[in-house]
Amino acid sequence: MSDSIIQEVRNVREQHAASMGYDLDRIYADMKARQEKHAAEGWFVISPPSNPQL
Repeated sequence: MSDSIIQEVRNVREQHAASMGYDLDRIYADMKARQEKHAAEGWFVISPPSNPQL
């Protein structure tokens, strides 16, 4: 795919994963902390559906 927005998202995701040593536990903890920080700042955080439709 050659979409520049998709490529930018992939680059940011790769940089983030690399900064966490590709450790999924660290990546998850960092993303969770960012989500909580944003929620505390008043950002609207959308919860995933409890029973997603496939």
